[in-house]
Amino acid sequence: MLNQLSIAQEKDNIVKRYKAKLKDTTENPGFLFYPTIAFSPETKWEVGVVNLILFYANNDNRNRLSEANVFAFYTQESQYGIWAEQSIYTNKDKWFIQGKLRYQYFPLLYYGIGPDTKDDPSIINSDALIIHQRALRSIAKNFFVGPMVDLYKMYNVGIDYSETNATKPIGGNGSLSVGLGLSATYNSRQNPLNSKNADYLEISYLNYANWMGSDFTFQNIYLDARKYSNGFKENHIWANQTIANFNYGNLPFNMMAMIGGEIMMRGYYLGRFRDKNMIALQSEYRILPFSFSERFGATVFGSVGTVAPTVGKLFSATHHFAAGAGIRYNIFKSKDINVRFDAAVTPEGMAYYFFLGEAF
Repeated sequence: MLNQLSIAQEKDNIVKRYKAKLKDTTENPGFLFYPTIAFSPETKWEVGVVNLILFYANNDNRNRLSEANVFAFYTQESQYGIWAEQSIYTNKDKWFIQGKLRYQYFPLLYYGIGPDTKDDPSIINSDALIIHQRALRSIAKNFFVGPMVDLYKMYNVGIDYSETNATKPIGGNGSLSVGLGLSATYNSRQNPLNSKNADYLEISYLNYANWMGSDFTFQNIYLDARKYSNGFKENHIWANQTIANFNYGNLPFNMMAMIGGEIMMRGYYLGRFRDKNMIALQSEYRILPFSFSERFGATVFGSVGTVAPTVGKLFSATHHFAAGAGIRYNIFKSKDINVRFDAAVTPEGMAYYFFLGEAF
């Protein structure tokens, strides 16, 4: 399972973090080491350091840019961790090898399960080891297919229960989830951090079974579809995304589908609503940049989504809405990459986000 957000969303190509040391130059293969800073409701302020290598297969820039990075962070919420991630294209893009290895201590808010949970969260403290890897073979232009493996070990779990959530959730003592599956991706984006006139479609299947060492047996189907079209003017982009996450079987709470976070349903805490199944849609209109500015732009966005115990109940479950607007500053003009500041509003209040690169 992709832990509710596809790798493509979590870190598209380079790193969705604000670079404190800036150089607006053409990317060349090499090493970069820089501090980062970011903000979201889940972490509050986050500081970190990144060691990044960028390269082209065979040193040929006609191939897609590959990257590998190690990222260490600490947040205002006393969360910390170290992540190693890679997105590597071989010569002529024959293979796309993408994945992550993470250790993190990440206290989180747990609101319960279902689309109607109250705003009275428990606090769950835990360590986590996450491994996700996939090796996709190009079978047509922009189309990749291949196997993947997923491992999520949650341990040293401690729960500070609220009055609403007084019952330990499934997997509340810790869990090991191990799955194998297949992934298919169509990706015509040239700049994943600021896509224009492109399409993206990801479909994956993972099977988690006891014979692989998994504590729970379940299956996951994940769909991520995006369309980037021209707006009313040349510098306008209309971006749309649909995410569906379906699970069948007995799974722990940390592997359930959920809405919220910096990508989809901005304005809600990531995991504000979780259940076996989820569907969410968002639309964003981007003006990048303004006609009177070379670097400043803006966006407006809205989203709707819900979770439910079965796929059929997604249609009748309570749907949640979010909307907002953001300011953009083109920090790497030659690479067309923006810093984004988003303000999102929901019936439960407002939330703010500060990152490098568009949300999707």
